[in-house]
Amino acid sequence: MKRVALGACVLVLAGCGGGGEDERLMPPGRTLAATADITPRTSLFGDTLTARVVVSLDRRRVNADDLELNARFTPYERIGDTEVERRDVGSQTQLTYAAAASAASRGSTSGSSPRASAT
Repeated sequence: MKRVALGACVLVLAGCGGGGEDERLMPPGRTLAATADITPRTSLFGDTLTARVVVSLDRRRVNADDLELNARFTPYERIGDTEVERRDVGSQTQLTYAAAASAASRGSTSGSSPRASAT
């Protein structure tokens, strides 16, 4: 009985390896999808904010190399360069952009909610 249970467990784990051919970054039929988030939601003077934008696309219709994130953090001051991570699955690509900003600049308001715009 123990051998049967162990064998079944090994088969189940072997099927959970991830990265299978059926893995998708967005639903079928979509060309482009994007989400954005800024953390923390409320900032104080001197806090560092992180903006993260995740873009998924179908490379058969959109060239991932043509995308560029142009983020503005008014009234916050940007810190450093934007980091980009790329993940390819089949014909789909996921680009994750992360950028930091500080509430330590002139014009930033203590206790305000961060806002960012991307074009």
